[in-house]
Amino acid sequence: MAQRIASLLPAATEALFALGLGERIVGVSHACDEPPEARSKAKLTRLLVDASGSSAEVHAAVRNGVATSNDLFEIDRVALASAAPDLVVTQATCTVCAADETVVVNALRETGLAPDLLTLDPHGLDDVVADVLELGRRANADRQAEELTAGLTERIEAVGTLGADAADRPRVAVLDWMDPLMAAGHWVPGMVERVGGLPLFVEPGEASRRLEWDELRAAEPEVIVVAPCAVASDVVQDEMSALTALAGWSEVPAVLEGRVFALEGPLSLSRPGPGLIDAFEVLAVAVHPDLYAHDLGERAGELVPLA
Repeated sequence: MAQRIASLLPAATEALFALGLGERIVGVSHACDEPPEARSKAKLTRLLVDASGSSAEVHAAVRNGVATSNDLFEIDRVALASAAPDLVVTQATCTVCAADETVVVNALRETGLAPDLLTLDPHGLDDVVADVLELGRRANADRQAEELTAGLTERIEAVGTLGADAADRPRVAVLDWMDPLMAAGHWVPGMVERVGGLPLFVEPGEASRRLEWDELRAAEPEVIVVAPCAVASDVVQDEMSALTALAGWSEVPAVLEGRVFALEGPLSLSRPGPGLIDAFEVLAVAVHPDLYAHDLGERAGELVPLA
C-alpha cells in the first residue's frame, strides 16, 4: 500500500484528495492549488520561467526557456529525498504544463529513490475516469476509486445523453491561450461533441494547436469559450482586448449573439481531474443553454460573459 505519495500533477492531487487520501500526500508540485488543503503540502517542483506576465509574455518566456535549456521545471532533489515517497504521480500529456516523466525519472535516479511511478496521459473524458481508477488501485484505495468514478461516470453520461439529442450542433471554438491563439485539444473537443456541439480546429484526442486569427474568423464559431491553461477568469477578462481589437471581431457570430465566455473561479478545462466534470457541465450550458436548463441551469452562473 502506498503510504507516502508525491503528486507532481495538479489533477492527480485533486483526485487523491477526492479519494480521501490527502493525509498520505507528502509532496506536490508548485501548481497544486486545489483543494485549498493541497497548498500546505511540501512543494517538490518549481517553474523555471516567469509566468506572471501577459499571455504574450508567458508564451515568449516558455519558448525561450525551451530553446535555452529544454527544461521548464525543476524538481527539488533535497525536498524529494526528504519526502521519500513510495508512489510518485507524473504525466506525459504536455511538456509545458507540468514536469513530465523524463524530468521525474532523472530526479528519482539522482536521489537514489525507487518508488512506484504512475505516469498519466489522458486524451479523453473516459481516460480521466480510468486514471482515477488506476490512481486508486496504486494507492490500494480501489473501493473509494470505484465509488468516485461511478458518480463521475453517471454525470458524464447524463450530459452526453442530452447532448446526443440536440436538434442543432453549434460550431464551438475553445481557446486555451489568447496571445498567440491556441485551440484546445486532448479531451476538450470530445467534450464539445458530447454536449451537442461541433468542435472546431482540433479532433478529439489530438493535441492543442496554434490558431491564426483569420482561421478563427473564417470558421464563424457560434460559441467561443476562452479558457487559457492555469489562467484565472479575471485575468482572461483583463486580456480580452487582445481579441476584441482584432479586425472583424465584432462580426463573429458568437460575438454578435453574446456567446463568448470564460469559466468562473477555479473551474478549468485544462486540468483532467474530477473537477473537469464540473467544467464539462458548465460547458454544456454554454453550448446548449436551453437543452440543459432543467438539469444544469444553476451552472449558468459559472459562465463569465466576455462579449
